[in-house]
Amino acid sequence: MAQAPEKPRRPDRAGGKRRSPLRPADFTVRPMAPGDLDAVLAVERRCFRDPWSRQSFAAEIDDPDRVHWSRVALRGQRLAGYVVAWFSLDRAHLANVAVTPMYRGLGLGRHLVELAIGEARDRGWRWVGLEVRASNDAAVGLYRRLGFRCTSRRRGYYREDREDALVFTLDLKPGT
Repeated sequence: MAQAPEKPRRPDRAGGKRRSPLRPADFTVRPMAPGDLDAVLAVERRCFRDPWSRQSFAAEIDDPDRVHWSRVALRGQRLAGYVVAWFSLDRAHLANVAVTPMYRGLGLGRHLVELAIGEARDRGWRWVGLEVRASNDAAVGLYRRLGFRCTSRRRGYYREDREDALVFTLDLKPGT
C-alpha cells in the first residue's frame, strides 16, 4: 500500500546541501492496487483542478479484459506519481499522468509515459493519443519531446473552467 506523499520539498536538497539528483531508476513502478487509492487521490487532488473520483481509479484497477492499464511510481513507500492508459481497437489513450510536485523535473513523468508507450507497442497498437490542457506548458513540452504531434484543439473541453484541450497523437508504426 502506497503512502500519501509528503509535503512538497525538493528531493535534491538535504539540510541545504545538494545531493545527486534522483533518476527514474530510483523509483519502483508497479501495477496500481486498491491499497494505493488514498495516496493516488491525494496526488490527483494536488495536481488537477478537476480530479478523478475514487470510483474512476477503482475501475482502472479492476479490469479483467486488460483494457485499462495503470501503474504507480513509488520512492520507498511514498507515492511519487502514476499513469493510466486505455487500450482499445488499434490505439492507446493516455488518460491520466501525474507526478507529485516534490518529484517533478526528475524525468519521472517522462518515464511513466514511456512505459505506457512501450506497453502500446508491445500490444501492437498503431498509435497513442491524449488530451492536455492548453496552458500546461510542461506537459505539452514533454509530449512534443517524445514525438507526439498536436492534431487538434477541443474548445472548452475542461468542464470546470472551459479551458481548451490540445489533442496529441504519437504514431507507433514500426521503426518509430
